[in-house]
Amino acid sequence: MFHLCKVKLDTIDFDHGCTENTTKLKGEKMTRTVTLLLLFLAGCSTGTIKQEELVDPQTSLPKWVYSPQEFCDESDLLCASGEGKSAQMAQAQALKSLASIFAVNIKSKVASYQSSSSYGESFNDAVEEAFVSVNASVSEILEAVQITEKVRKDGFSYALAALDISKASYNIRTKIRNIDDELSTLWKTQQRAYLKKILKLYFEREGLNDKYVILVDSRVPPPVELSQIHSWGKEDVDQGEVALVGKGPKWLIDHLKQTLSLIGFSLKKEASRKVKVSWKAKDEFINVKGFEKFSFLLTLEHIENEVKEGVFSSVYQSVCREISDCELKLKDKVIDDISFEIAALKLEK
Repeated sequence: MFHLCKVKLDTIDFDHGCTENTTKLKGEKMTRTVTLLLLFLAGCSTGTIKQEELVDPQTSLPKWVYSPQEFCDESDLLCASGEGKSAQMAQAQALKSLASIFAVNIKSKVASYQSSSSYGESFNDAVEEAFVSVNASVSEILEAVQITEKVRKDGFSYALAALDISKASYNIRTKIRNIDDELSTLWKTQQRAYLKKILKLYFEREGLNDKYVILVDSRVPPPVELSQIHSWGKEDVDQGEVALVGKGPKWLIDHLKQTLSLIGFSLKKEASRKVKVSWKAKDEFINVKGFEKFSFLLTLEHIENEVKEGVFSSVYQSVCREISDCELKLKDKVIDDISFEIAALKLEK
């Protein structure tokens, strides 16, 4: 209901005073004026978009269900719709649909380098870990999504999800720049011990870059190109001789040999420089029949002319039926740690 108070039309005044009093209107001019006023108010209350234009005539559902982006400002929002048997399912599906827009397969972008790479497992591991990190970043971005529309019809719910492009692109750009700072620092060292970490950072920032370009149609240039990393990684480097001494699971010793060779060392049984391996297991108490809990202490030491130059140490735990099973369960984690932290041994001069 509209209440008019002290409105002056043409030369004739009338005052409802926001009361129930009846105003006496005089003359045909006033009648025409009030008629025009009512038409004006009716037009304002209806709006510029007719309701039937927002509804699909065949399904009687809002058109945003089938064309979500048409009902979002493309310069400000990225939208997707979803449906389900409940409101929660519909919202989850809308978020999933929005996430699929950002789906980028990092592996396909590096296939040509992977086929000719001599990095071995380090390359594959770097790609996998970058992929996980990028997906985690996308999940963080999607936390800012808002459900702007909801409707329920014939036992199904529908939802419209909207992502603020400005905020999302800012967050992604900030993450890329933080990665680039670390990547630049490691690249300047030119230490092969950092190779896997450099690869991982590059793939991570490029995965985020692919999502950034979806939002703003431009890319953030990298501080170093993959072709440069690839060429550097293939260069023959002679770091001299090193002896790998100590004991550990076969997969651990094999990985250390591969890593030392990648850095540029020639492995010998005896040398003035040594990498000493220590792998100690401790049986922990666990009150579960048929299972055991073990703690493992891994210590790597770089010794040159009997002087300790660098150390890496880490503790791992696992529950299993036999100690060998626990070691295998920890294999991937241990190898990852060595690949990323071997620079702590200060092997490269």
